[in-house]
Amino acid sequence: MKKILLSGLFLAAAVVAKAQNAEVDNAEKMVMIGQYAKAKESIDKAAVHPKTANQAKTLFLKGKIYGAIALDTAQKNLDYDPVAIAYESLNKAKELDTKKQLDEAEMKNAYFNIYAASYNKGIAANNKEDYQTALKEFKFASQVNPQDTSLYLNIGIMAEKLKDNNEAKAAYQKLADMDYNKEPYIYQQLAELYKAAGDKNAVVATLDKGRKIFPNDNT
Repeated sequence: MKKILLSGLFLAAAVVAKAQNAEVDNAEKMVMIGQYAKAKESIDKAAVHPKTANQAKTLFLKGKIYGAIALDTAQKNLDYDPVAIAYESLNKAKELDTKKQLDEAEMKNAYFNIYAASYNKGIAANNKEDYQTALKEFKFASQVNPQDTSLYLNIGIMAEKLKDNNEAKAAYQKLADMDYNKEPYIYQQLAELYKAAGDKNAVVATLDKGRKIFPNDNT
């Protein structure tokens, strides 16, 4: 009797595991045809079940799905933050993918969607003069894509509008450290911020660097 009972328990566990894997498979199929609402339903079920919650594929799909939802401008007034969920899920998927089985190109694209969604939200917030939200979104986007210099420029400008000199100074200094060569403004403004902070050495160093990068600028 015990053997029969145990066999029954193992069979039940296998059926449950198969059902949850089916949710992952269904989420993947829905992604392929652009049905992200249905994909979200399936991946949400798989993401909370012990059999599939900590699988790299589950978390990768969750990040991909939530990133697509975040990028969809028609999705408004959501009661959750798809960008944050997508970013956390993708990071966890990379951590769990020790055998490097996830598609690298798809992973990069999923991260790009998160970056683009945050950037777009930052622009939209700035247009509404909601500089605090814009600053938050641009800072988040800079975590996802730290090589995009336009983000640090936007962070600096938003911080200045909010009278947050330390935040602005850190953003412009980041650009200076990256040898930013598109706008001499940032070196002039960074020098002013250091001047306001009483850091004379930093003022001189910043202006010197600006002159080297923009030798023909006389402002």
